[in-house]
Amino acid sequence: MSEYKEYYDYGVCKSCGGTCCQRMACAYMPSDFEILRTNVSDDEKVYNLLQLAFQGVISIDYLPGEDVFGPLEKGKPSMEKIEENYGCLYLIAPTKGRGAIYFKTPDMFYIPEPCALWDAQKGCLLPEEKRPTGGKTLEPKVVGGNRIKCITHLKQDDYYLAWTRENYQEILFRLYERLA
Repeated sequence: MSEYKEYYDYGVCKSCGGTCCQRMACAYMPSDFEILRTNVSDDEKVYNLLQLAFQGVISIDYLPGEDVFGPLEKGKPSMEKIEENYGCLYLIAPTKGRGAIYFKTPDMFYIPEPCALWDAQKGCLLPEEKRPTGGKTLEPKVVGGNRIKCITHLKQDDYYLAWTRENYQEILFRLYERLA
C-alpha cells in the first residue's frame, strides 16, 4: 500500500502509447520495498535488493544536491559527499540498454531513455503492486483535445527526503559496492 495517491487511467495511458515510459524509467520510493520496512538486518536488505537488481527490476541512480554531480566523485558515489548533503542514491526501474548501476551525467538528464520494463503491447511488465511509486503517481490528462500530458505529483525533493531517511543511503551505498 502506497502512502502516495495513485493515478490509474488505463484508457488514457493506452491511447498515448506509453510516452512517459518511452522517455524515462520510473523512480521507486523506499516504501515500494517491503524488505526496507521489515525488521531484518541491513545485510538481508542489501541481499534482497541485489536479487532485484540481478532480476532486472531495479537500477541504482543518484539525485544531485548542492552540486550537479551530486554524491559522485570521479564517477563513483562517495559516502562522504552523501553525508555532506551533496545528493543521494535512489532506485529506479532499469533503463533499456543500461545495467543495474546507471549514473546519468548532467548533460544526459534530458535525453529520452525508455524503461526496460515497458512493452509496446502490454505496457508495464510489473504487476500494479510492484510498480514504482514514480509511475503510479503520474496522472495522465487529456489536454487540448487529444494531446496527453502526464502530471508529476512527486518532485525531486520528495524522493530526496524519502531516500535520506532511516539508513537507506548506507544500504544503497552497500548495494552499489556489491554491484560495482
